[in-house]
Amino acid sequence: QTENGTRSLNGVIRRRMVLKAFCNDYEYTAALLKNGAISYDGQRYDSPSAAAAAALGYKRNGWKFWRYRDEKGKWVQLRALRR
Repeated sequence: QTENGTRSLNGVIRRRMVLKAFCNDYEYTAALLKNGAISYDGQRYDSPSAAAAAALGYKRNGWKFWRYRDEKGKWVQLRALRR
């Protein structure tokens, strides 16, 4: 866990994972890196919410904003990885 209580994504995945977000008829693409950081538009962010804020220009809960493709091929909220 980080100091603000949000669980880190470090160690949650074994390989880079594509993330998508769909907002206001626009599709955003990022990558969840093996170390738990999120890469968006050439920058690295330590939290999903920081990456979401960079994409949108305002604060947003990144755990709900970003989605990944699960084993069934469905786009699910990133927060599912916290369980």
